[in-house]
Amino acid sequence: MKWYSITLPDEQTGNDRHTILRDAFAHLFTRLGVPPEVGMFAHSVNGKEAYYFSPGAVQIARPLLIAYGAVECEPPQREELSLVFGHSECDNLPFA
Repeated sequence: MKWYSITLPDEQTGNDRHTILRDAFAHLFTRLGVPPEVGMFAHSVNGKEAYYFSPGAVQIARPLLIAYGAVECEPPQREELSLVFGHSECDNLPFA
C-alpha cells in the first residue's frame, strides 16, 4: 500500500477543516485500539499544512481521506514530520 497526503491552506484553519480532520482521524484511530501500523503526521510548508497518512492509516480511514481529497504520494522523510496521531512504534513505518 501507498502513503497518502492532504494539503490544507492556512486560510482553511478558520473554518476548522484542520480540527475536523484531526478529530475524525483520532476517533477512528482510538476506536481500533491504537494500531501500531497507523500514523497521521503533519508538516508545514509555505503557509500550508500537509498531512501524511501511513499505509495502515489509509486502510482504516479511506472514506475520510477521499472526502478531504487525499492523493497518493511517495513515503515522506520522517525527520520532516511531526506526529499527530500514532502508536509509539510508528517510527518503524516505511518512511523514505
